[in-house]
Amino acid sequence: MSSPSQVHHVLSRRRAKRRFSAAGLRPRAANPAAPGLIPTGLTDPTGNITEPGRTIWKFTAPRVQLHRGLGPVVTTARLVPLFWGGFWQSAVNPSVGDVHAAIAAILASPYLSELMQYGFQSLSLDPAMIVIAPGPPSPKFSGEDAKNMVWDLIDDDRFPEPDDDGGRIVYMVFAPDGSRYDDSDAGGAHNDATDYDFPFDTDHAWVGWINHDNLDGITEFFTHELVEILTDPQPYSGWTAEGFGLSEAHNEIVDLCGEETGIVSGFLVSAYYSERLKACVVPSFPQQFGISVSVKEESLGPFHVQLIGRTATTRHSICFTGTYEWTLIGQQRRVTLTAAGTGYVEPEFEWKVNGIGIPDGAGPVTQPISTPADTVLDPLSLITVVAPGTATAKVAASGNVLVLESQVGEPPGDFEVICRVKEKVLPAGYHSARSDERAITLAGRARVMDERFQSDLASCMHLKSVLARELIEEVVIPRIDLGDPPSVWVERVIAGLESDVERQARQARFLAHFVDALEPELAATLRALAGGVIALAHATRVSTPE
Repeated sequence: MSSPSQVHHVLSRRRAKRRFSAAGLRPRAANPAAPGLIPTGLTDPTGNITEPGRTIWKFTAPRVQLHRGLGPVVTTARLVPLFWGGFWQSAVNPSVGDVHAAIAAILASPYLSELMQYGFQSLSLDPAMIVIAPGPPSPKFSGEDAKNMVWDLIDDDRFPEPDDDGGRIVYMVFAPDGSRYDDSDAGGAHNDATDYDFPFDTDHAWVGWINHDNLDGITEFFTHELVEILTDPQPYSGWTAEGFGLSEAHNEIVDLCGEETGIVSGFLVSAYYSERLKACVVPSFPQQFGISVSVKEESLGPFHVQLIGRTATTRHSICFTGTYEWTLIGQQRRVTLTAAGTGYVEPEFEWKVNGIGIPDGAGPVTQPISTPADTVLDPLSLITVVAPGTATAKVAASGNVLVLESQVGEPPGDFEVICRVKEKVLPAGYHSARSDERAITLAGRARVMDERFQSDLASCMHLKSVLARELIEEVVIPRIDLGDPPSVWVERVIAGLESDVERQARQARFLAHFVDALEPELAATLRALAGGVIALAHATRVSTPE
């Protein structure tokens, strides 16, 4: 960004010839907003339209009839920001650079794009200029003072006459702290500053001025006056409206939207009326919100051999016979889920585990969440009946992190974790909420089967996958595709059956869904086998005793 140009200016020798009309000032009510990357006090949108390169946020609008007067509207022009008074040389929060950068960001956004229906095309931004003299009156200045200051600059050849080359300029005057616009009900206004030179030369300079405020207040007032200058630079002769409750002094396309505001590139802006959409609008960049959750599982402390046993096969099975030996190993486990939100300035995270909200806090893991034990994850379920039980995890959340811990000896259980994130201070109408779900299996014990069981399981998985493959190729695919070649995803699933055992198991669950209607017994076996393989894979991640 260019450094502000410091200008010391003397009174113009042509000033005595100037004649301004007091009529036509365009005031707006003061409503300063709190500063911040996400402004507070934003209006809640009633809807939005997503178009290429922009999202148009819609707000409530009155029923009005717009009129195009016989005066000019701005098609292309320069925007000259004038920081009035020596105050701005050392101003902070905001500084001249802060305000100029905010203006540049707003102009580079789609914010003004809905003005094209009114004839507007483009606006270029000049470097910031600090006007030291003539300085503003204190404690109040009038619209006449602001317009006189602009014409002093023009008369001193700082800027060309409005009817000269390069003279189509929108001047925006930023008042200093300590000098406020003398209309106590307005935070700013605009008008055309008319300069008359005898005998026939009348020029119109387009001038807006706003009170000093925090950055959010300045950008809100600035956008209000800017949009109205672009559509009605010489008041009462450009775009104005008629409707219930409108006065001649409050009938421009931002006045119609009252105090409705939106956010553009992190800055507070005023909504304006779109005749095309029959709504008050704030065009902005499209939303880019997203969330992803990563999962980390780890052991806590040493393992413990809890039990060593033998179990006979009691379920009818073509895969398993006889008695198998096993070792039950206990070990405390922890699963840490970390959420990452993208596109958020102040993300606010909410966690639920099995439908139960987890309060945010930095305390120890104390809240217990219980779920039915997943007996299918015990490999004994493949050869005998496993008694039902309950699995319990202790849960805690802190910001974007959720921790689940099992105790030694807890059976395996499935926990559904949902993380929801939203922009903390955006109204609900911005639809900033995104969510991600994770299915977590947590256990404080694992049953390690003997080698014969694992060999029988691998042989059975191969057999069932062959049967499933034949069924899909010979029965399911012809019924789905009516003779067409199998879809790519089907080929991938079939090819995946040749890969490692754990992935086979998870894909077997997927295949079971498609063969269920034709061969329910085969589908049930696939699901059971898949559960056993997953349990074995989990068990191999627990240290085996010497």
